[in-house]
Amino acid sequence: MKENKILLFDEDIERSAVIDSGFKAKDINSVLINTEIELENLVSDSQNNIVLITHQSLAKVSKSNIKSLFKQADTKKILVYAVPNDATKIIAFYKLGAYRVLDETFDSVEIVEYVNNLYYQHNNNGKHEETRFSGSLSDFSLADLINSFGRDKVSGVLRVYTPYCSGKIIFNTGDIDDAVSGFHYGEEAVLFMLTWSDGFFAMRKCPIKSPKHKVQLSNIGLLLHGETVRNTYKDIIRKIGHTGVSIRLINRGDVLPHLKNEYYKVVADKLVNFAILQEVLAFSQINFIELAEWLFELKNQDNLDIRDDSGIDVDNLPEMESHQKSGLAEHLLGAKEVDYLREILHAEEVTTGKLLILATDIMDKTNFIHIFNRGDRTPVRTNKELDYTRIDLDGYFSLNVFGVSLDQKLKDSIQKVSQGLLGYIILINAKKPENFEYANYIIGFLKDTYTAPWTVVITNTDDDDELFNKVEAKIKIPENRDLIPCDISQKDDIKNAILSLK
Repeated sequence: MKENKILLFDEDIERSAVIDSGFKAKDINSVLINTEIELENLVSDSQNNIVLITHQSLAKVSKSNIKSLFKQADTKKILVYAVPNDATKIIAFYKLGAYRVLDETFDSVEIVEYVNNLYYQHNNNGKHEETRFSGSLSDFSLADLINSFGRDKVSGVLRVYTPYCSGKIIFNTGDIDDAVSGFHYGEEAVLFMLTWSDGFFAMRKCPIKSPKHKVQLSNIGLLLHGETVRNTYKDIIRKIGHTGVSIRLINRGDVLPHLKNEYYKVVADKLVNFAILQEVLAFSQINFIELAEWLFELKNQDNLDIRDDSGIDVDNLPEMESHQKSGLAEHLLGAKEVDYLREILHAEEVTTGKLLILATDIMDKTNFIHIFNRGDRTPVRTNKELDYTRIDLDGYFSLNVFGVSLDQKLKDSIQKVSQGLLGYIILINAKKPENFEYANYIIGFLKDTYTAPWTVVITNTDDDDELFNKVEAKIKIPENRDLIPCDISQKDDIKNAILSLK
């Protein structure tokens, strides 16, 4: 029996019993927690290296104890599981300090298997080490991944995430055995995911002990059928808008007498209020093509209200008054440096433009912008969603600077500020490796979508070359580019990061 214990706090008694039984079958010492007081006392025990807690249990813990728990994230691995399929919530837990967030598509067996791997890594037993392969759908399409895993006869679970929904595909010696996304299962779930072109994925190779054989079509059959489905789907969605728009029924009473079945009534009831299109398609028991066609019919009947309000509302930022500063602080950039910045931003012929600061850590972007803004008369406006300021670099050139966190549904936000976008800087916190996958996805998306100059900056390395090298090995950028180290508190580092745009 191993010395280290796993703490398990789950408000679902039946589920916690199943998970606990799974641990004991693998000769792992686990302790069931039933109250917040037990959690507080047991977490302080240095022998407890892994804490497993559900989303709902965490919601019942006081804020002070939550802070106390996640303060120990450097020495303990905190896993939050049974989290709703919401990309924003998942990334929010990562930012809080969770080592791993397991959404509600993970069943009890998968949770036990994942923790088993992690537990034995703590005890330096390499044969249990987890094998993962992850990346962006912009680099590897789902069809390519299916072909690759089929050819290599891989067994394991492939998880795919988009800003609005997620799904998983189970492979058994290369064949797709089962799949789920929202309320779609089996072959339909695979076909639905094959329509996704945005997002990121993570493949965990592991033996499939109890195949379900819910998918009868071969991988090739699914891909051939999927191509037809994808083209049909994209054509319908294009006529509605895009998958991130919000939709609402204008007059529910007009459609109720003509609904085909109860599933359509559920959707009609949901659409009394605005809901994101892809979430409606994912979390409905109606075939997603059939439902998309019905929604398009409602649009043609002028009974579907459509608005694009995803992301941050940057269209209605109020004008900010300029306040005279003391004059003691010099501008960050001198005259020659401003000229050089205009040159690398290709802004010699413009008087104003936009610069995006995107960060995996909320405070990094805020501190970065405050130092960049030093000496300017315009204050920085900051709230939980957005930092914004206008920086007058000289009498002829100013930048509207927006700071956005990578834990938001930011694609549509970026679209809103893309007109006049001169460049963007991505800040990645070296001490939060759980965000690296998503950062790689965003880097790939931005460089493929916009031609503006950009740079990737690594923060919080504490001048530790070994830590910087580890991050460098994980972040995917072209060979002709360098990652830029940066101490957010140092103005010379901020200046260097800005002037590294290319």
